[in-house]
Parts: sequence; C-alpha cells; structure tokens
Amino acid sequence: MIAASCRLAALLAIGSVIAAHDVSAQAVQSNLDDLVSANSARRMAAFDILERLSRRNQFPLCSADASTPIHKGLIAGLEKENEVVRTTPSSSEEEAHGYYDNLIECVAKLRDTSAVQALVDAIQTQGSVMDGLVALGDAAVPALLRVAATQSSRRSSFALMTLGMLATTPISPAHRAAIRARELAALGDNDPSVIMEAVSALTAFPDAVVRGAVRAIALTPAQGIPGSETASQSIDNMVRDEAITWMKQDSANIAGASTYSRPPSTFQIKGCTPECCGFGSWNATATRVAFAKVDSTSRPVFTVHTGDHVVADSGVEAMVTSGLLRATRAYQLRTLPYPYRLGWGSMTVPAGDTLHVLFQGSEETDDVIWYRGSVYWTGADFPDFVVLSTPKSTWWAAVKNDLGQVGWIAEPESAFTGPGECH
Repeated sequence: MIAASCRLAALLAIGSVIAAHDVSAQAVQSNLDDLVSANSARRMAAFDILERLSRRNQFPLCSADASTPIHKGLIAGLEKENEVVRTTPSSSEEEAHGYYDNLIECVAKLRDTSAVQALVDAIQTQGSVMDGLVALGDAAVPALLRVAATQSSRRSSFALMTLGMLATTPISPAHRAAIRARELAALGDNDPSVIMEAVSALTAFPDAVVRGAVRAIALTPAQGIPGSETASQSIDNMVRDEAITWMKQDSANIAGASTYSRPPSTFQIKGCTPECCGFGSWNATATRVAFAKVDSTSRPVFTVHTGDHVVADSGVEAMVTSGLLRATRAYQLRTLPYPYRLGWGSMTVPAGDTLHVLFQGSEETDDVIWYRGSVYWTGADFPDFVVLSTPKSTWWAAVKNDLGQVGWIAEPESAFTGPGECH
C-alpha cells in the first residue's frame, strides 16, 4: 500500500513537471506570436515576459543556442519593429522605451544568417547591428552592398562602415573585391558623410589605386576663408581632414613597428559614447562655442546660445590624456584587435609591465588599451594592476545651426536637451 502510494506520488510529480513544461512552452510561443502584434504595448510586454521566462526556466533566448521557434519569432519581431520605425519614425514608442534597441541586440546575438535582412533594415541604429552583421561574415555582404548603393545617405554611410569592418575579416576574395569597388565608388558621392565613411573603410585596402584616390581628396585645397566659409565648404574641409588622417595612418603602417614604440598622443572613437546620448535635433540650455575641429584651440565657427536649435549627426570621444597601469603579477587579458570587435583572444601581461588605457567606457568591453605597439579592445577590469594615472577624454559632437554652419562642440550633454537625454 505504501509502495503504491509512493509510485502514485512520483507519477503525480512527473506529471506536474510535464504540465509545467507544457505551460512554459505554450507561454514562450504565445509571447513570440505577440512580438508581431499590432499593439505596441503588447509587443514590448511580450519581449519582457520572454526574458523573464528565459531566466526562470533557464533556456537560451538571445543566443545562437536558442531553439528554432525562438529564432524565427525574434527575427519576425524585429521585422515588425523595423516596419513600425520606418512608417512612424517620429513617434516610435518602442524606440523611446529602448525596446527596439534591446530587440536588435537580441537578434544580433542569434548569429543567424536568416536575420541578415532584418538587421540590415535597422542599420541606422549602428552598434549591435554592425557587430551582428560582421559576425555573420559573407552572408551579410550582398545586402549591405545594396544598401551602400542607395540614395539614403545615412543608411548608406553606416553600410559602408560595416562593409569596411567586414573587409578585415576572413571573407571571400570576391566579396572583398566587391566591397573595395563599392567604397571607391562612394568617394564620388555628393554626400560628405558618405565620403568620410568610405575613406575610413578603405583603410582595409591600402593599395596604390586606393592611396591615389584618397590622396586626391587630401590634396584638395581648403575651402573658403577661415571664419566665413559656407556650410558646404566647412563640411568639405572635414572630408579633406578625414583623408589627411587616413594618409598619416597609412604612412605609419608602411613605416613599420618602430612607429608604434610609443602610445598614440591622440586617439578618437567615433560615435555616441556617453550613456543616454543620441543624435538628432537638440535645443541649447547653455552657451557653447562650435569649433572647426575636435580641438578647443582651433578656429571658432559659431556660438550657440540658450534657446538655439542645432542638429547633431555624428560625434567622437577624443582622448585628452591616456591612463597608465602596471601589472602586480602576470595577468591574462581578453583582447581583440582595435577597431573591429570580432575574434576575442588573450595575451599575458608579465608582472611589472605597463599598459596605456586610451579609452575607458561604461562597459568593460569598451576599454581600449595600447600595449607593446598595438591597440586592443579588452574585457578586463584590471584587478591585478596598480593605477598610475587615469585616462581622460572629451565627447565632441558635430552640429549644424539654422544658418547651415557646421562645427564641433565639446561635452554637449551638459548644454543641450534632445534625443538620448537621461530622465
């Protein structure tokens, strides 16, 4: 009788586990289906529930190891969100709540070639999209080439940037040739932002033809009279400066390792690096001077006063001074070559060795270091290092005023309200 009762209890327990599994599986599929709902609140709630179910039941969600239904459901959800953002870009509730960015990051982590088009359609968000597409290698190239050839300058410039990243990875010779041809063709575009991204991307192709094309841009005479050039002339000068920077870096590469015996005295990371920042329409809450270059000693272009409106479309984090660390014992660092986030490796820093920190972001993997002649991203938090000095940097944004003048403003997050501000 007791044995029978035990068997019954065991069967009931097994039945409860199976029932719970069935309920969980049903909940997952139901919420995957809700990712394409016409109701935005329902879509956001569904993604939040999926994340909680993943943590509670310990199944992979934003991972290549996720199940096929999850892959399909998440990709369909991103396709839906792309459609929403494309048709209602100024009132996307999903973007305001970070849902769109979180979904993009999740789909990028799937490492699924069937997600290429959905990721490419979100190329304007940069960041996770670019990382995800680069990780997909050859599969991402055709779609990116199509976008790079379109008339949408913003999307085209980001596609050119991503193609440049892919060109440094093990892709097919045919795709490398196609990328090179597209980047060279973009040098003749009418949009300066497209030309600048093409120049930057062509660092992956330092051959005679590319050098000649970039050199032609670099040798273009400066436009206008300092302090009074038009907006188009000011932008043309930015393109020229980008080409000059390319030539200097190329010359350093040709010169060899001895050139890198010291850490760089200047270092910049493109993009929107502070937390809660974003480009777009900004309103000034304080007076700021816009300079011709990312340098407060360069020529002032115009002054922004409280209440003025500007449009910001790009930015850089510029190093002021690098930091210096010394290893207290032999330590293994996780690294990957800068600037492309692909192919994590490791290296050992012996006890007593020093390394320079060029940039320190809000996340561990945003740290950029110089060590023994090379620059790396690193995921270390430096637990076995003595801090001899800390890095300092300034965020600069390129802005255009209502008169069409373009200039660079330092630390704009303290003087403007607009996209990305923290609440």
